[in-house]
Amino acid sequence: MQTITSELNGGSIAYRLISSMLVLPLVLGLFINQGLRANYYSTAIGISLIAVSSNIIYILLVWQSVKYLNKIKDDHQKSVEALGDIQKSLMQQAALLDLAYEAIFVRDAKSRITYWNKAAEDMYGWTMAEATENVSHTLLQTHISQSYSEQTDIDNTLLKTGNWQGELIHTCKDGKRIIVESRQVLVCDSLGMPTGFLEVNRDITERRIVEKERDRFFTLSLDLLCTAGFDGYFKHLNPAFEKTLGYTQKELLSLPILDFIHEEDRANTKAEMDNLAKGGSTLNFENRYRCKDGSYKWLVWNSVADPESGLRYAAAHDITERKQVEQMIREQAEELRVSRERLEFLIRGAELGVWYCNFPLDKIIWNEQCKAHFGLPLDAEVNFDLFYHLLHPDDRELTRQAIEYSVNNAAGYDVDYRTVAPDGRVRWIRAIGKTFFDATGKPQRFDGITIDISDRKRAQEEIRQLNETLEERVKKRTVQLEAANKELESFSYSVSHDLRAPLRHIAGFADLLQKRLGSTELDETSRRYLSIITETTKQAGKLIDDLLTFSRMGRTEMRSTIVDMNQLVQEVQRDLESEIRKSQVRLTVELLPQAQGDPSMLRLVVHNLLENALKYTRTRTLAEIHIGSSTNNEQVVFFVRDNGIGFDMRYVHKMFGVFQRLHSDPQFEGTGVGLANVHRIIHRHGGNVWAEGELDQGATFYFALPRGI
Repeated sequence: MQTITSELNGGSIAYRLISSMLVLPLVLGLFINQGLRANYYSTAIGISLIAVSSNIIYILLVWQSVKYLNKIKDDHQKSVEALGDIQKSLMQQAALLDLAYEAIFVRDAKSRITYWNKAAEDMYGWTMAEATENVSHTLLQTHISQSYSEQTDIDNTLLKTGNWQGELIHTCKDGKRIIVESRQVLVCDSLGMPTGFLEVNRDITERRIVEKERDRFFTLSLDLLCTAGFDGYFKHLNPAFEKTLGYTQKELLSLPILDFIHEEDRANTKAEMDNLAKGGSTLNFENRYRCKDGSYKWLVWNSVADPESGLRYAAAHDITERKQVEQMIREQAEELRVSRERLEFLIRGAELGVWYCNFPLDKIIWNEQCKAHFGLPLDAEVNFDLFYHLLHPDDRELTRQAIEYSVNNAAGYDVDYRTVAPDGRVRWIRAIGKTFFDATGKPQRFDGITIDISDRKRAQEEIRQLNETLEERVKKRTVQLEAANKELESFSYSVSHDLRAPLRHIAGFADLLQKRLGSTELDETSRRYLSIITETTKQAGKLIDDLLTFSRMGRTEMRSTIVDMNQLVQEVQRDLESEIRKSQVRLTVELLPQAQGDPSMLRLVVHNLLENALKYTRTRTLAEIHIGSSTNNEQVVFFVRDNGIGFDMRYVHKMFGVFQRLHSDPQFEGTGVGLANVHRIIHRHGGNVWAEGELDQGATFYFALPRGI
């Protein structure tokens, strides 16, 4: 049955013969049987007709079959010839496929490789014989690239759409993994039934590596890289834009480029953009871009345009710091120019000579004043030989040695020498210089200034001559001072002896007169006169005592020692105990530091100040007196503060003068010598004394002594 039902040529012949042999006899038999029934002929004739008809039919069938077989043979021959042509064409196509750079292979419906071109052998390492009959996905360990990861089933996509294109990762025979750009199509027969797949692959591994490096460069570049359209908007930006300007990419892409440009730079930027749109290029174009925080960054641009794509490719570098440095340099240059002008003005005003020595060039440069110091005209040419020639003969060698020492030892240069001008005039010059070295330590320059010190030298000579006679003049002055001191001592004795005797007589006779008239009734005026005479003589005696004390303080030899000021204040308190008891007094004494000085003199200072405080607080219901101190790095300061009647600070300069009293009220007795004595004592100790006060608000008296301990 399979032979009969086959679609091959034998099946076609059997189908024709069997159908004819079965159908034609039945049809003839039907017609002959109808003739017999109609008595057209006898049974024998009918059988004969059947036999003859059958033979004729069989002959016809054989003839038709032979004819069909001949046709089949002719068709077969043509098919063989056509197959040969096809095979020849396929051989030519295969040869062409072997010349292709892409790997081309064919796989059947089960993905088994049936064809494998030469490029595939070179790309993957397997020969056609090794690759044939292997499942391609298994042999190549196919993985879909991450960019096409959503397309997980390539064959199903091919069956549905007829083609697939994307990137695959394949593993070669040696284990190397490569990235291929794959194009695949579905292969069908004449009836449209799928018979396999054609796959064309191109190795793009190096290209992808380059693209990856390019993308990495674009992403990691510190410079600003971008593409922009001729419409004035950014199209693509690298992350450096966000980092530099602070905007997000969305913000930068959504606004026109000119919106970010400083208004002073927009016109120039627009001109550059128009030039690029015409196919030009931009090199080192600078403008300012606004940052998100409102500040501006200076950018320098290099850009080219592609008119076909309508894009501009640009790279920018942030030069803000450079601009700031340039601005700072300009400002410093201006400051340097001003400073230089001022320096030149000062040099001219101070009449300083300036000289520069260049060792490699063996050249000396002097300014006008320096030439004047050597008595040269302004247009004179100078050199080392001329310099030494113009020095005084006695100073040449010393000056030469000083210069050599400064150059060889990197030491300063500061010498005095005499110059002898061509006209014979001699000047004393002070030269101050310094040697400058290069990176290797080799001397390059020897620069400095000259100062005319002739006047100073003359003054020094005069001082020297004066000093020679000073000792003799000091001796004469000492003799004069000793004589004056003797006269002062004589005067003091005269005051203490000659003035006291008349005062004693006046006081004595006043007392006698008062006693003699004691029994006699005197009027009030007479008694007041006698009282005034008595009190005045006592006041005069006290004044004489104070003057003698004041005089002795200037001549008494000091005995400097460490003084316990706390003990000294206690001794003064005991001396003034009777005065303290006369009124209500609150005396506060801090813990005082030690002092360096003469104990007896310092005791007199504290005595006078505390006595003053007691005197001028008598009118207070409660007298408050405070003794304290403070210290610093150089002095120890003591003070006596009271809440008495105070004084007017306008007259404080009179406070420590002899016979100077700021209060004439009779209830405040005094001669005006006590504070003058305090002033003299403290100044003899190398200190100072001052006072602060306010009327009816009290006063504070200070004295400061040098820190000797």
